[in-house]
Amino acid sequence: MINEHPDAKALWIVFKGREYVVMWYPNNYFAYPVDNGQIQEKEIRNLFRYLGKEGFMNDNEKPPQLQTH
Repeated sequence: MINEHPDAKALWIVFKGREYVVMWYPNNYFAYPVDNGQIQEKEIRNLFRYLGKEGFMNDNEKPPQLQTH
């Protein structure tokens, strides 16, 4: 069973040639590659930085390790 969260957000994005489904809500962040290839932490950090830079999420929504304050 999936728990619903009223502030949940989802996004399908192609980032650096790779497709991702990104889901986030307060204190929880997930990025899933659409393909079955391995994923590195650096890729996800860069993806979340890009989402913040482009205004898809504000600084308070970013994973704690990526927040600027």
